[in-house]
Amino acid sequence: MEDKYNGPHGLEDSVEHKFTTALQCMMECAAMDREFFKWLAAQSNKYVRAQMIAKNRPLYCCIKWKNITAQEMIQFFGILLCMSMEPHKMGRYESYFSNSPHVLLGKRCSVGLRGFGCWAKQIMTLS
Repeated sequence: MEDKYNGPHGLEDSVEHKFTTALQCMMECAAMDREFFKWLAAQSNKYVRAQMIAKNRPLYCCIKWKNITAQEMIQFFGILLCMSMEPHKMGRYESYFSNSPHVLLGKRCSVGLRGFGCWAKQIMTLS
């Protein structure tokens, strides 16, 4: 596939001094600014409300729905970004939120995972 863009490439000079985290980099250098996350939160809330109306239910996944804020959406995206950069080989998403993550190896056997910090629960709860 041929690259049809002939304009300048790469980051502007000294842009690397505008951020210290991968999420800040995405918000500074991509089209994922605060307005994007406001829009994403609004669309997510709109979707949930439509699902509740369609199913004629006052709850969503058995809980009373509280609208997602842009800040919560940014935090969630930041957690997903960090997870993708430091993947746990075992334990699934719960291992990022649990004090003592375990992996089920059968119906009655589980193994505790060591060396995995539960840093995500300090930012946001899983439920």
